[in-house]
Amino acid sequence: MKVLRRIDVKSSAKVMGAFYVVSGAMIFITAAILLFISDPTSGGECAVIIVGGTIFYSILGLISGFFGAFIYNFIAKYICGIEYEVETM
Repeated sequence: MKVLRRIDVKSSAKVMGAFYVVSGAMIFITAAILLFISDPTSGGECAVIIVGGTIFYSILGLISGFFGAFIYNFIAKYICGIEYEVETM
């Protein structure tokens, strides 16, 4: 067994931010399409939803990745870390 003792806060924030950009884009593009279908005159609002929502969502991803890794590192310092197995093939 190996133990994950520490997560790099900066790299965790970057990965979570990138993940939230992709997932946020999918969510807000879908929402904008549904809005445009229900009201075809809302083209400008759709663009604002896609761009603004994706940017806001990615910022939330950065913040949650940063604080999630920070909290994990704090807790792992006192109660050990997550145990995992690695198998080489």
